[in-house]
Amino acid sequence: MVKLEELTRGSIINGILPNQSVTVIEAKWHGTDVVELTYKDASGQPYTELLFRDREPTLEIVTVGKPWSFDGDGDTLRLVSEAHRIRLAYLFDPLLAVHTSLVEPLPHQITAVYGEMLNRQPLRFLLADDPGAGKTIMAGLLIRELLIRGDLARCLIVCPGSLAVQWQDELHNKFHLPFEILTNDRIEAARTGNAFAEMGLVIARLDKLSRNDDLQEKLQQTDWDLVICDEAHKMSASFFGGEIRETRRYKLGKLLSSITRHFLLMTATPHNGKEEDFQLFLALLDGDRLPDKPLFCTVDRATFGHRLSGNAIYNIVRNSSESAGITKVMSPHRIRHSAITAALDATNGDTRKVQKLSRHRNLNTLMIYDDNRHQHQSEVTNILADLV
Repeated sequence: MVKLEELTRGSIINGILPNQSVTVIEAKWHGTDVVELTYKDASGQPYTELLFRDREPTLEIVTVGKPWSFDGDGDTLRLVSEAHRIRLAYLFDPLLAVHTSLVEPLPHQITAVYGEMLNRQPLRFLLADDPGAGKTIMAGLLIRELLIRGDLARCLIVCPGSLAVQWQDELHNKFHLPFEILTNDRIEAARTGNAFAEMGLVIARLDKLSRNDDLQEKLQQTDWDLVICDEAHKMSASFFGGEIRETRRYKLGKLLSSITRHFLLMTATPHNGKEEDFQLFLALLDGDRLPDKPLFCTVDRATFGHRLSGNAIYNIVRNSSESAGITKVMSPHRIRHSAITAALDATNGDTRKVQKLSRHRNLNTLMIYDDNRHQHQSEVTNILADLV
């Protein structure tokens, strides 16, 4: 409420015009209860209006004199400035999560998080390290760093039931991350009927999700910034009898991969000795990148669908060469050597192009192929013989 006497030149007033402030140009009194107010709106257009005492409750002075001043709350300004400084702190401190957590990470943990994982956008990563190497610490640093950088708001951790409380304690005590364990009570108390949509930082038990189709339907309706799967080797599938056999846990892994931007698998035993199973496991990270079946597989009844061994491929090459009338003993390596030599002939010795075919990382290897193609060694030997 503003008294009419407070309407002085230069004052900025709310309540004269709807949804905007006006600036007082002049106030002329007519008696003691009426003032003739000349003012201008935000665009500078002048107006004149008679104001009576009954308008006082609707008026409000925004500021006196100028529309800006230095009489604001200093504590509020300091609080806002500090909040903005913290928001941008990661630009000046590349290890901000380390310095704001109660951990002293080892060098290999810093290398994994800051050298490998944070640089990948989006992150689709298999963190395979020995038991006791601190994979939980690495995951906590990753979560903390993404939160600080504003790249993470919703995170789901899926782990065996016996590790849920341990995960919660570690993340709370060392990283100040308030993760909540998904329980039956929390599921039933969900106001929207979908507890996943109401929780931002969640720890869920692996088998609780894999064995419950209703929970998976609700999970499929949500989006996540980061999903972490601990003991991820339990999400297994196998290739047997010419077909892929997926477990319920593996199907859960495929679902989790489809609803998140960043996906992190953690395990100490990613490989069970079967290459086909390992490729299926890696397909959780990127199903389009990896084949569902081996490139060469057997067709006999005993081992149908299994990957061919090196000896089997060697026998196929030898028998095929003999059937084609080739008298020289052939091998896969010799065929590869001949293909590289033919490619060098076709490209006039362009080793860069042929490198894509040969997949040799060192160009010096291809230079040896090229020298053999031109028989440079024998040529130089003959020159030296002539000199002698």
